[in-house]
Amino acid sequence: MNNLRELFLKAQAKLYEGQLKIEEANLINLISNTVGIGEHTNISEDIDKHIAKIAEIEEKIKVTKSYL
Repeated sequence: MNNLRELFLKAQAKLYEGQLKIEEANLINLISNTVGIGEHTNISEDIDKHIAKIAEIEEKIKVTKSYL
């Protein structure tokens, strides 16, 4: 039973780590290519959204790993 718990928690942490990489890539892309993004009227707001999502995911990883 304990192994199953650990398996689920490790899988969940990996899921969050994948989501984190996607958000980081999106943020880097947004920062690097701001000239080519015509539909974005408030780039600062978009950057803030990605940073907030990164912080949320990092906290989820931290909490999940604390149960391992």
